[in-house]
Amino acid sequence: PLPLPPAASPLPPPPAPPQPPPLPPPPPAEPGKPFDWESLVGVKLFSYVAGVALLVAAVAFLKYGVEHGWLGAPVRMAIGLLVGLGLLAGCETRRARAYAVTDQALAAAGIATLFSTFYAASALWHLLPAAASFALMALVTAVAVGLSIRRDSVFIALLGLLGGFATPLLLSTGEDHPIGLFGYLALLNVGLGWVAYRKRWPLLTALTLAFTALYQLGWVMRFLDESKLGIGLGVFLLFPLLGLGALFLSRDREAPALFRHTASLSAVPPVLFAVRMAMNPVYGQHFGLRFGVLFLVAAGLAAVALLRGPEWLHALGAAAVLLIFATWLGFSYTSDAWPGILGFTALFAALYLVLPWVQARLKVKRPFLGAGLLAVHTAPLLMGAFTALVFLEPATAAPLALFGVALLVLAMAAAFAIRFGEGTVWFLAALFALAAETAWSVRHLDAGNLLPALLVYGGFSLVFLGVPFLAARRGRPLEPEGSGAILAFLSVGLLFFLAGPGVAPHSLGVLAALLGLLNLGLLFEAGQGRRPVLCVLGLAFSFLALVAWWACAPVNGQLLPALAVVLAFSLLVLGGTVFLRERLEASPLGAKGSPETLMGLTGLLFLLPVAGDHRLAEPPWPFLAVLAVLGLAMGVAALRLRRGALLTGCAVIT
Repeated sequence: PLPLPPAASPLPPPPAPPQPPPLPPPPPAEPGKPFDWESLVGVKLFSYVAGVALLVAAVAFLKYGVEHGWLGAPVRMAIGLLVGLGLLAGCETRRARAYAVTDQALAAAGIATLFSTFYAASALWHLLPAAASFALMALVTAVAVGLSIRRDSVFIALLGLLGGFATPLLLSTGEDHPIGLFGYLALLNVGLGWVAYRKRWPLLTALTLAFTALYQLGWVMRFLDESKLGIGLGVFLLFPLLGLGALFLSRDREAPALFRHTASLSAVPPVLFAVRMAMNPVYGQHFGLRFGVLFLVAAGLAAVALLRGPEWLHALGAAAVLLIFATWLGFSYTSDAWPGILGFTALFAALYLVLPWVQARLKVKRPFLGAGLLAVHTAPLLMGAFTALVFLEPATAAPLALFGVALLVLAMAAAFAIRFGEGTVWFLAALFALAAETAWSVRHLDAGNLLPALLVYGGFSLVFLGVPFLAARRGRPLEPEGSGAILAFLSVGLLFFLAGPGVAPHSLGVLAALLGLLNLGLLFEAGQGRRPVLCVLGLAFSFLALVAWWACAPVNGQLLPALAVVLAFSLLVLGGTVFLRERLEASPLGAKGSPETLMGLTGLLFLLPVAGDHRLAEPPWPFLAVLAVLGLAMGVAALRLRRGALLTGCAVIT
């Protein structure tokens, strides 16, 4: 055999690629610039102190001159003008501009001196009419704005702010001049706010808000009384309008957060002022002014939250409305507010129910996603005012005005719930309406107002049953499921008020009408598979209400109507349960037989006391006729339902 050739040797591995040269190390970071303490202490600090000292000296001179009668008022005004204008003119020289910090401090002191002089000339010395003083201070404000922007100096603005806000306090004589004071502060707010937005100095806006709020608080605590209530409301509305107006008019639609928050916080003082008014009984008769201003504040907060945010402003307004209604009803309500308070309640409820429609219509870019969504629940919660008014206002004994407005609010809540699928808003409003009905029944129901009671009970019962039915027909069922059955069942409790000792002799017709309406509604709801257990309980409580009426009313005087009601209601129960059995025969309850069918037997029990009392049993044909009709109906129902127990029970009782 030939020898095998030797195996080929493996190829050598390819050479490794050349490594790149190492990168040079990064250059060392430049050391941070050290804080220039020498510039701060040696230049800026002493310049700032000098500016403040000049301001204090000018104001002290004016105040001291007033107290000690130095010179005449015109001379004092002339000195103040010369000092202020001299400082401003000196700061414009070339030599002064070489020392920028000192120049800014002196310019700010000049601005503050002019503010002090014009304010004192009008408020203290009465040398200038209010209009002229206002115009001159507006001119000074414009000069301060121009200097702050041209010099790009926040210090001029801050010292001008300090001097401007210190002037009324330092020159105060203890007298009240609200128009001059708050007109002057409004000018300061406008000027400083413009500078803050133009130069992006949010600290200026925050300080302006804080100092203005302090002046408002001090004025309220010292000078506010009933005669100045209108001025106070105007003052507390003016400054939020200035802050929110500046936010709306700013060109930058995405203003810095601090600006937006500061403008939003400007709405807090009027809310607190309204709360204080609500808690003070002295202001109770001015409810129209109070709630009118409160509506403007709430509507303004809602508009700002909707168009610019933040949405918690809307929730703040809603909380303020609820708090003020509660405190006013608890501390300050008087009959002078009737019936106007009903209109205000409906107006506020409409505000919070209509705003989501406006939001959907305008397709705003900032839809409510958090706290703003909760504000709509203010509308049903406001219906608690109707319950309070029942106990506070004697005129609610005539219920049509009270419950007419309550029905209007309930209808608005129903429309909102169906449109937006917010069943909790509707259900909560309905519960408060039911609470108002109960309170009115406890407080005012008597034999003289049974017809209004029928209109109120019947009208609300139809709404309670009709709204869920309408929502289901539109394919937008409301939560909670079976709310109509729940409300109808709770309404059965109102029947016991009609069976009381003072009302029962006159209430049989009203009781019969409501028995039929409520139980037909319960049977219909159960037939749709909604809360059938409540139907059983409702039928049982309805029979108990009849028993209560039978025990309290003089039956011997109205035996025939009473027997007719018992017969009609028993037939309703029998027919209704047959209907339920056929509609729900697939359910466990229907398959085993409807136990509520046996309630038809309770109609026969009403005949036992009639048969046992010779005054009622003679002549016997009325109760025997009822017995015959019920027996025939029981037989038909037993055959249709194939329930021998029903026929047996009928035979035993008969």
